[in-house]
Amino acid sequence: MKSFVTDAIFSGFSSRADGSCGFRGTTPELTATEKAALMELHGKNVRLLIEPSDYEPESTVKVEKSMHSKTPSQRLRAILFVQFRQQQPSDMTFDSFYVKRMGEICEREKSMLEPEH
Repeated sequence: MKSFVTDAIFSGFSSRADGSCGFRGTTPELTATEKAALMELHGKNVRLLIEPSDYEPESTVKVEKSMHSKTPSQRLRAILFVQFRQQQPSDMTFDSFYVKRMGEICEREKSMLEPEH
């Protein structure tokens, strides 16, 4: 698999419920070989350096977390959010869905405990 470097212009940003960001961008015209190299990275975990090309950056902000650095509770909340979106219960908000599902998960786990004497 190859690395890919190009100039680009960001055309949109979005903030996600889990605190991450999504973004869209546009490259200059690419050759078929360049397109293939870029497309090969689709769905892959990559390292991204965003640097202005019109002037020298005054400093660099480095994010030390990886894409797989969520805590277990953050992972569970993200999973429940996707589940909420897929089920689209019209009678509740995500917060009420989350509280309900967490209650169900806790009760299931409690039922597996040995009784205390």
